[in-house]
Amino acid sequence: MEREIIEFTADTQPVKVYDAGSGIEAQFLVDWLRGAGIEARIASTAIEPLAGKVPFQIATCPVLVARRDAERALAELPGFEAKLAERGGEAAFCYHCGGALDTRPATCPACGGALDWS
Repeated sequence: MEREIIEFTADTQPVKVYDAGSGIEAQFLVDWLRGAGIEARIASTAIEPLAGKVPFQIATCPVLVARRDAERALAELPGFEAKLAERGGEAAFCYHCGGALDTRPATCPACGGALDWS
């Protein structure tokens, strides 16, 4: 398997814009940012506490964007955090649009996004 070498420029260098408390929260933010036209990725899924490497109290799931998109991503955070506060608790929600779900359907009734509950 051949591996591609990625060379970053000043504009494409990844920067952290958010420390999510869980992999689900991080994925929700990644989808939220992608919906705003900002490419984002999760740097870690906080699996380290399960392996005993890092105490769970300090483990996070950093969300990264290219440096050129950091300002736009930071501007999206208040809306994202308001949506998190609105849904509260650990109720099921669509990680594409953030819509609340009463059950765990295969697709979101609001946006039609495919949902994986595994």
